[in-house]
Amino acid sequence: MELGELFAVPAAISVQNAQALARTTRLAAQLQSALTHRSAIDQALGVLMSRSGCTPAEAFDKLRAMSQAQNRKASAVAQQLLDEAVARARARRSPG
Repeated sequence: MELGELFAVPAAISVQNAQALARTTRLAAQLQSALTHRSAIDQALGVLMSRSGCTPAEAFDKLRAMSQAQNRKASAVAQQLLDEAVARARARRSPG
């Protein structure tokens, strides 16, 4: 048996393990991103419901329509709504 043959199987296993780790790391990052975006969307829906007195379904429809009209992802539109709401709240609190 040649020396290369002795290392072929362990090397192949190492490569498979590295690929599995890379896939798992990508999946974890994607899930974290989804959770972050979901949180922003949920909070933005709350802002829309508070402003307009609409139901959660109506707020989602509004967010989706804004997303489509601006040709931007719903999570980006949601984050913008949140940023604007925070800025307005801070402006109301600051001494005039």
